[in-house]
Amino acid sequence: MAIYSEQVLDHLCHDVPFAWYLRDQAAQSPLFRLTDLKTLDERLNGYLRMITLAETDGHKPLESLDEEEDGYLFVCMWLGIIHQQEEIWQAAAELATTEAQSDELASALAWFPPEALHDVLMKLGFSNNPWLRRATLKYAQLRQVRLADVYLQEKITGTDEPEVLMALENLAAQSHETRCDLPQIRLNSSAIELATLKVAYCHQTWDNDTLVAQLLPLMKTDTDNLRELLPLIFSLASPEQVSGWLQQLLSAQISERLKLYAIGIAGLPQFIPRLIESMTEPEWAPLAAEALAFITGIDPEEDDLSLIHLELEDREKQKQLDELQEETWHQRYQRDNQTQPYEPELPYPDIAQIQQWWQKNQSNWQPEQRYLAGQRCDESGLRQVFISGNQQQRALAALYLKRLCPDQPMPNVTAPAWIQQV
Repeated sequence: MAIYSEQVLDHLCHDVPFAWYLRDQAAQSPLFRLTDLKTLDERLNGYLRMITLAETDGHKPLESLDEEEDGYLFVCMWLGIIHQQEEIWQAAAELATTEAQSDELASALAWFPPEALHDVLMKLGFSNNPWLRRATLKYAQLRQVRLADVYLQEKITGTDEPEVLMALENLAAQSHETRCDLPQIRLNSSAIELATLKVAYCHQTWDNDTLVAQLLPLMKTDTDNLRELLPLIFSLASPEQVSGWLQQLLSAQISERLKLYAIGIAGLPQFIPRLIESMTEPEWAPLAAEALAFITGIDPEEDDLSLIHLELEDREKQKQLDELQEETWHQRYQRDNQTQPYEPELPYPDIAQIQQWWQKNQSNWQPEQRYLAGQRCDESGLRQVFISGNQQQRALAALYLKRLCPDQPMPNVTAPAWIQQV
């Protein structure tokens, strides 16, 4: 007798990939923290146990999964591995032709310890498909598996840019004792250059001034990678230097989204009035509140600093807000490719409440002192942010800690929650 009715099985085959999708989005969103990831991981594990029972009981859940759905590759990969059915995970793996699909495969692999994946990793790692080889590298990063120096050297001197970039990420995340000859890299692009400099950042290859001199030209020319570049260069310089660069960025012809993000990660309290000013514009208000949280650690929703009902007194601004709410994320991204997937979910700040909060608490923040989520950017403060900050803040804390402690591996904040430690 079947343990699931067809109706229950249909729901399950939708819910399992969707549970992975929610978890994947949460791992990269400022709306979630490590405690939330633990809850989502437990929920996903529960769904995986249920679909495993369905497979064991003779149901054929794979036939009911939608190949076009996010999470399809994750579920197929996971089921194929757990039931030791190579034809299933091989078929899923061969569908990977994009970075997102490669990441999805790596996410499925990360649910298993290395000793359970020897044959799988060997076959994927030596595949002709570069996205599969990249997935094994991403797995090693998620699981904090130390890759051999000679292996990484081979990977960073390859000819497939996605694989080379991921190998450089692995190298940056490993202990600074890892030895690779970076000048032997054959590919040349702005992304490769930045990834190579990130290795130098994480391994303390150069002192702060030398590394800033290497990064600064990129800040002026490579606006496509500013989101990755700014945390590196801001964390290396004095608050006075950061303030000067920030002033230049605020007057530059770049996306307002990048400007607000830059204020947030600069972490300088003297720019908070600029954020509050931006909150008067419906499109920028949630992003300005996000940047404020980067500096101060406030949670607009938890701290009662957001609007429950989105009703603005200014009719023109209410009209703008209504139009924004009708706009899809993809439509907004077409207008500005700096748009982040989580934007539509950000809370809308209550400007009056935030102004009152700032007037009351302004004296707690020292001008010309950098903060991340309300903490000073020293080892103690950064470890606290890694434990209790939101996912965006935790990613920065992990990066900054790596600079301070190059002998320690850098955890990936999107990894399964039970793996993450610092």
